[in-house]
Amino acid sequence: MYMGYGLIDAHRAVLKAAYHKIYGDSLLTLCDTNVHPYTVHSTHNADIDSVSFFWTCSDNLQIVVGQNTDNVWVRPSNGGTGHLSCYIIHDSDTVISTLDIPIVSNYTVYDNIFVNNGIGFPDTFILSRNIEIDSMTVLTWQDKSILCTPDSRIIVHPGGKLIVDGGTLTNSCTGEMWQGIFVEGHSNLHQTSANQGTVVLRNGAVIENALCGIRTGAPGDTSTTSTGGIITAEDATFRNCNMAVYMRPYTDYTATGLLKPNASSFYRCTFSVDNAYYGLPGSEVMARLWGVAGVRFGGCTFSLATTPMNTGRSYGIYSEDAGFRVDTYCSREIMNSDCSCPGQYATHSSFSGFYKAVNVNTSGSPFAVTIDEVSFSNNQTGVFVSGNNHTTVTRCQFDLSTAPETAYPAIGLELTACTGFLVEGNAFSRSTSSFPTYGIKAAGLGISNNSLYRNTFSGLTYGIYSSGDNGGSFSGLRFSCNTFSQNTHDIYVTSGQVAETQGNSAAGADNSFSSGATGNFEVMNPRFQLDYYYSSGGSHSPTVHTSNVLLHPNALANGCASTLCTGGGVIKGLTEYRALSNSMNVASADNYDADGRADRASVLQEMSDIASANI
Repeated sequence: MYMGYGLIDAHRAVLKAAYHKIYGDSLLTLCDTNVHPYTVHSTHNADIDSVSFFWTCSDNLQIVVGQNTDNVWVRPSNGGTGHLSCYIIHDSDTVISTLDIPIVSNYTVYDNIFVNNGIGFPDTFILSRNIEIDSMTVLTWQDKSILCTPDSRIIVHPGGKLIVDGGTLTNSCTGEMWQGIFVEGHSNLHQTSANQGTVVLRNGAVIENALCGIRTGAPGDTSTTSTGGIITAEDATFRNCNMAVYMRPYTDYTATGLLKPNASSFYRCTFSVDNAYYGLPGSEVMARLWGVAGVRFGGCTFSLATTPMNTGRSYGIYSEDAGFRVDTYCSREIMNSDCSCPGQYATHSSFSGFYKAVNVNTSGSPFAVTIDEVSFSNNQTGVFVSGNNHTTVTRCQFDLSTAPETAYPAIGLELTACTGFLVEGNAFSRSTSSFPTYGIKAAGLGISNNSLYRNTFSGLTYGIYSSGDNGGSFSGLRFSCNTFSQNTHDIYVTSGQVAETQGNSAAGADNSFSSGATGNFEVMNPRFQLDYYYSSGGSHSPTVHTSNVLLHPNALANGCASTLCTGGGVIKGLTEYRALSNSMNVASADNYDADGRADRASVLQEMSDIASANI
């Protein structure tokens, strides 16, 4: 028996001696895209036949070719010290040879860091794998250059806070995107910074080349129990991310059951994709909102600027059962929220280059969507709304002049299967086009009273295009006080019907129509008759109309007064003052320094200075 074991041990010893070492580079460089050869072959193994090989490696190395042979080609994929092992199998014996391979960089590499107290970081460093910020811990990166490997992600735990004050979070390896920031929370708790993780971006902070720049929820959580995280960004940039922001379902209510707006906001931020984008063209989403309410984008720029332009299925904002507001950032607060901000204080929001700049899909929670004073240009569709019954689109500019010339028509605003909307004071225009262009498309709105009011349409194939059932015998979609010029068709009802009475004898519909148009008011359903009332004077008569549009020209004039900003728009204070006040309130509640500042007294002094100068 002893001899048997001795023979086995001798055979194993011979095998180990023949393949005792892996030969190859003793260290590799992070982001090296070349492949490097490693072998267990040596001069001692010439007399050993029928040997099998199986290679394994750590997760920061990649075996490219050569598995099941005595040599492989390897590429580094992350930082830290890796290891490469070869299992050598012969006559039921197996020996293992292992080589540790440091993967080095010109910068300090942080690999799986858990932050729960003060830790200093150099101005430039590499983040490998995870960095986690513990509850009740504030981590501030000021003007840092943080290089993130493909597997790296930043995780902010509930009650933790990450402040990125200037600087850049970007990829470490050319052509490789990193995972992004995960801000965790508790979906069943109120949205305070003590209950939820918080990320603050400010003073020119940049997040770029991430698969998802920031998302709410824990990695791998598909149940949404870890949502509720807070994201506040001001003067920040999200550049060349496949998805810049992803907010997953979370709602918060007052003690009396009233819905509270989400605490997340984005002010004067830039969301952009350009020719340096590494991802798949046509799949970009700047902000995806799912099951949240009240998120605000004020004075933000959304742009897709790739050459040649490939809209694919790209979106500025893509929402699913979500409510949000896109409007102007005003450095002074206006008494009435629907009044225009004075030009010297205003930063307007804009969208350019998307398949659908704003996409609103609602099948469940009916949260309100507001889009006000926003510029849309070079998009296939500016705003698409489906199923949402609380949508406001006001004072927006839809320039279809540079919309991509594709098989798809260019559309300013598309409303389908929705009602209760407010669409007023918008301008839709295009100078030339060889493809159909639509100012507003409306379909399947039902019999409820809805109005398209005080909008302008210029140079379009169709100013307003209605299809399907958008009305009934006594109610439905109405058009009043709109201005049409140089359109091929001003109002075109292709099927179904709209409200059978447009205007009345006491107040005409008083739309102003294009001269020389193919049609001013066309109803293509021959079984449907429409009564159109208008006042004399101007161009209120739809001269070119179908025979089933009956004209009533002697109505009293419609005053066409704006329903917006009825309170005069008085400036009452500074947004900055309120923001500082909120910062102090949060700091007091959570035992944090105000807004990450070391001295609360300085914040109070700043508030006092603002009050003395402006109130």
